[in-house]
Order: sequence, then structure tokens, then C-alpha cells
Amino acid sequence: MDELDPSRLQAMAEVLAHRGPDDFGYLLLDSRSGGFQIGQAGFERRPCDVCLGNRRLSIIDLSPNGRQPMHNETTDVFVVFNGEIFNYLELRDTLAAKGHVFRSETDTEVIVHAYEEWGADCVTRFNGMWALAVWDQRNRQFFCSRDRFGIKPFYYHLDSDAFFFASEIKGVLAAMEARPRADLGVVGDYLFDGSLCHTRDTFFEGIERLEPSHNLVVSADGVRTSRYWDYRTQSQAYDDHRPVETFRDLLDDAVKLRLRSDVPVGIALSGGLDSTSVLACAARRTGTHKIKAFTAVFPGEPFDEREYARLASQELGAELFCVEYQPEHFIEDLRRITWHLDYPALDGQVLPRWHIMRLASRHVKVILEGQGSDEMLAGYVGRYFIPHLMDELGRMKPGQRLATLKKLFGACQDMVRGQGGAIYARLLRRLAAKALRAWGNRPARNLAYTREFAGMCPGRAEAPRAHEFGDRLTNLLHYDHATGILPMLLKFGDALSMAFSIESRLPFLDHRLVEFVFRLPAHYKLDGALSKGVLREAMAGAIPEQIRSRRDKVGFHTPMSRWIGHCMDSGVRPLLLSSRCKDRGILDVKKVERLLAQQAQGRAHIEYSIFRWLCVELWFRLFIDGEGVST
Repeated sequence: MDELDPSRLQAMAEVLAHRGPDDFGYLLLDSRSGGFQIGQAGFERRPCDVCLGNRRLSIIDLSPNGRQPMHNETTDVFVVFNGEIFNYLELRDTLAAKGHVFRSETDTEVIVHAYEEWGADCVTRFNGMWALAVWDQRNRQFFCSRDRFGIKPFYYHLDSDAFFFASEIKGVLAAMEARPRADLGVVGDYLFDGSLCHTRDTFFEGIERLEPSHNLVVSADGVRTSRYWDYRTQSQAYDDHRPVETFRDLLDDAVKLRLRSDVPVGIALSGGLDSTSVLACAARRTGTHKIKAFTAVFPGEPFDEREYARLASQELGAELFCVEYQPEHFIEDLRRITWHLDYPALDGQVLPRWHIMRLASRHVKVILEGQGSDEMLAGYVGRYFIPHLMDELGRMKPGQRLATLKKLFGACQDMVRGQGGAIYARLLRRLAAKALRAWGNRPARNLAYTREFAGMCPGRAEAPRAHEFGDRLTNLLHYDHATGILPMLLKFGDALSMAFSIESRLPFLDHRLVEFVFRLPAHYKLDGALSKGVLREAMAGAIPEQIRSRRDKVGFHTPMSRWIGHCMDSGVRPLLLSSRCKDRGILDVKKVERLLAQQAQGRAHIEYSIFRWLCVELWFRLFIDGEGVST
């Protein structure tokens, strides 16, 4: 685009004000002459074809020196950035020794000089989470990058006329003249298969996401993407001979780096092994200062974790704050959550998390979480046990068969006691995966969808899974960590924390820790029916034994049936049986009406399907119909 309207830039920034309420700035630049204006207001009318804007959440160096966009001394490198570079102090020292001069104490300025010094390779030196864009005036190109695991989002629209990007899709939409259109293929994937964030595609036609571990370069010569990291990368030497000690040291250092902040830091505490381990590492470094911990409670429910969270906070010296979600405002909460997600939510855990972040925002601006451990340390035992069992059977040696079989038989007994017939169902699905998948999709498609929608959304063929590792368990962990599960959890995690201007930090996604864990033999992750062996050993004596040895952690469950029932007449039926919903051609309203009646009578248990239908309808109203929300 030869000329840009700066008002578009302002609209893009203002719709993302919740992500950065503390400060803002704009750059208007003419790439032909190199002339630019930078500031907050009072711009003259001049030609400009490169515009950058930023809303700042001030975490490091709270002074105006941290304002973005930021540039180098020669004003030919400009940066906007969301996230944190946790090793910025070490990088700053390295760059200063090479002659670079700093004007602030921020990690953003480290990016500026790192790009000057190392170019695109600078991101391989970063330990952190980021979505960043550099305007390189010398080469007249944008260099964009997203962190290794996609903790921070980067969405963009690119055509022959313009390149728009933002941390949330609504920021991109604010720059586009045409009304957004739904990508019905992505909608179908969500409704039929529960898949999100598996590809570059989003729910909006023409808007893509930059994939994790990728750089994007945009110039007059074209567009190119490149991958700068994968799970076999070794960023440093690791001591494989002392796996537990090495794991402990890496986790401890990951937490230490993520405590760097000029504002208060808290923790989301579930009472499980992961978040309690993070709390233990953090508490050792905060001295007598009590870390504030936040948890969701569900009185009377079998998955209520209050007692474990209380035990962890008492033993480790944290101050615990609890939130109990009540469904009085279920539909309105879901509406606001959908607005901040830019996507329909996948399950009900977003609702208590929304209120955890609301509560936390009254006390802290940074929160530590245990996210990312389950997908690399086999936390979902029921999902990972069958590939682990098959691996163990394949590894049996003649002289060890009896002992191995006894161990595996005991592990199977543990799994059956814990999960009953579900483990056998998983085994059957694995042995006849393709046939069962084809069989299982038919009733799902006939459940409530119109024949036309089901016909036009046959489901996208899943890309072949990479088998980069030598055993089934590690390959499945790799898939879940890189594609299957973690990306959508990170998407929700960022959106819901930033909705309340909170920065979420994830020590288990320190890339050094991930690299090391994927090098470890499988038994350090799953041994029999016991998961996370290396973490359990590393935390011996550091956390309450009741938490370290527990096997009954059930994940983040919610009483969805009760929540749906509470607002069936006041919210669910009015939305799903409306003429607007019918006219979309996705749901067969007559079928839905019958199914809702069965759910209300207790003759159906489809509360999670109902939840997704609600989320899709709310998403259409907010974004495609243009309702939006008042902020």
C-alpha cells in the first residue's frame, strides 16, 4: 500500500488497550525517504507507508523510556514487541561488551540491539515469549517472529496491497475495510473434532497466525517464512548422566528468570504437582515475602482442589485467594470471554479461569503458571498409557520378559482401578483407529447439524504426524506439545490473562527444559501408571509429600451440566433456538430443540456439545454480525 491512513493504526491499538493500559505509542514512516514521526499525538500530515503502534503493559522499567515503538541510535531499526525476554540482562551485558549503548532498562531495547548485532539469528538467543516485528529500514523489510511454543500470539492479513498484524485478531479486523467472513472449514473442525490451532488458519477468512518457532519476512521482493527451532535443537550442553539434578536445576533457573519484574508477581495454584513445584521454586527466591496464590474452588464437587491448594500455600508460605464460580452470569461471561478469545472457547475451564484472572488483577500484574508440563511429562496418563504399554512390550528382552510382564500387569491393574473401562476403550480405538474414527464421526455429524453444513465440512485431512523420536510415547507427547493440545491451551491462557492486563509466565516452557525433557528416556515421563517421574524425584523434600505422590489429579474439570441447566431457559434456548441461529445454516434448530429437552430431563448428557454450540453462536454475533462488546 503506497499510503496508509494513520487512523487505522489508532483503531487497531485502541481495540487492544486491555493488553497494554499503561502506555502507548505510534510510528509513521515513509520507507522511500526514511523520514518518520514517532510519539503519541500531534502528527503532521506527511506521506507514510509503514505504521507501527503499541499498547504497553509496563513490567520491566516502568518509566517512559520503555515506550514503544523503540528504535536504535541510527533510526533505521524500529521494534514493536509483546512478551518478555527473560534473559535480557545477560544479553544486555553481551551486547554492551560489543559496544552497544542502552538508554533504558527494558528487554525491548535488547531486541533492538540484538537485531542490529545478529540479524534474524537474534531470536535463537532469546529465552522468553514473544511476538515481535522489526522494521528494517536498511533492507526495507519487516522481520517478524513468534516464540518457540507460541505463548504469545501473532495474527496477520497479507495481500498484494497491505500487511496488517496484531496480537489479537480483532486488532487486524480494525484495519480491514471489508466485513469479516467466517472460515466454515475451521468452524466445522471445531464443532466436529474439537480441533483448534492445528494449522495457520483461523476462524476468519484471510487472517492467519504465524506459527510457533517461525520467523516471517515481508518485503517488496515477497514473503518468506522460516523455522528457527525444533524439538531436537540443543541450545546448550546438558548433563544426561544426572537427569534428575539437571531437570531440577533447569526448572529452578526457569522460575528464577521468570521472577524478573518491577511489579508484583503471583501464581495460579491448582494444588497439583506442576503449579506446586513452581511455587516451591519461587518461594525459595522471594524470602519472607509471601507470594499471592490464586485458585478456583468447586465446593461439593469431586474435583475440588481447595484442600491441596491450601496445603501447598501453607507449607510453602503463600497467601491463598480462592474464587468460586457461580453461573448467574454464565451467558454474559461466555460472551465476554469469546470476545477476548477471538475464537469460540473449547471447554468450560475458561469460565473459572476468567474469574481467577479478574481476582488476580486486583493484586498482581504478573502470574506464574504450571502450564506445559502435562504435554511433555505424560500428565494425561489415560491418554499416554497405551502407547507406553506398546513401547514396553516391544522393548522386552528374553531374560527380562517375566519381570517386565509382571510390572506391566500391575500397571494395567492400576489404570483399570483409576479409569475403569475407559482404558480398554482407548486401546480399542488405537488398534482400529481409522475405522473407529470414520464410525465415530457419523453420529457426531447427525447430532444437530444441518445436512448442508455437514456436507460442506467433511473435515480436513489431518497432516501426517511427524515421528521424530524413537518411541510411540515420545512421538505422541511431541504431537500434543507442538500441535494437538498445548497450542490451544496457550491461546486461551494468553487471551484470558491479557483481558485483565496480566502477564502469564510459564516456567515449564523454558526451551532449555523442553529440550532436555525430550532427550530423556521415556520412563522418566511415564513409568508404569505413574507420570512425571523426573519431576516427582526432583521435588522430593521440596513440596508436601501428599502432593508429590498423589495420583488422583483429575485435570481441570467443571460442573458444566449444572451450569447449562441453570440457564437453559434464560440463555441457552433463546440463543440456540433463535431465528438468527437457524439462518446461519449450521445447526438444525428442530434437532437442537429436541436435544435440549432431553438434556433438561436428564435423558441426554451432551452439555459439552451444547457449550460449543453456544460459543459458536456467540462468536458469530460478536464478530460476523458485528455486535462486539462495550469495554
